[in-house]
Amino acid sequence: LWLALRAHSSSLTSSIVSDSAVKHDIALRMMDLMLYQMEFYKASMKKKTSFVWEIEFFRRSIRDCLSVLAEGTNLDRYMSKLSSVTSVVAFESIVKPSISSQLEAFSNTSNGLAGIVVLVHSCLQSKASKQSALRLLDVAIESFDTSPNVNDAISCIIPTLSLLTHPEKDIRESIIRLHDSFQSLGNNSRKDDTSEIVSHISKNVADKTSSMRSS
Repeated sequence: LWLALRAHSSSLTSSIVSDSAVKHDIALRMMDLMLYQMEFYKASMKKKTSFVWEIEFFRRSIRDCLSVLAEGTNLDRYMSKLSSVTSVVAFESIVKPSISSQLEAFSNTSNGLAGIVVLVHSCLQSKASKQSALRLLDVAIESFDTSPNVNDAISCIIPTLSLLTHPEKDIRESIIRLHDSFQSLGNNSRKDDTSEIVSHISKNVADKTSSMRSS
């Protein structure tokens, strides 16, 4: 498996391979191999001498794969798969840092989607698990709190309103927490009309008495 991953990694980042379809196929193969391997990661593996190297290899490879997938139609599906990994060690040490560091790069792809919008859209996947959605929304909240951006918030309004009808209460509550963060735009000293509108919508979503909020 490691030989296959290293071979695919070399091909993915090589200037010799320029065909986007070929790179997309390589990225899909790598992701499936990494998803399989990460399921075996346990806390005890941190004692392995190769653990640090493996973590760094996975992080770099996942970022490379996500960059390629962002130009196609499989990004949402694999973001959901990555955040569904059952190994807590793999998610905390590999997946979460990889996704977080890649958010800004998503905005520079041909799709032009802001990073947190990719996260929210991934939660709308029909096969997205509860755990996956909650993890992705946590990353979205952390990202927005660190670097609030009105355009990101605007792009998230419709998909987050859709998720307010999600059958899982925990997911609805996470969406409300995200809108709590969006409200901060109204407190910005450099706010404009757009920021005010987003803040007003989010205030209504977060209001426990609002009809916009599911019980």
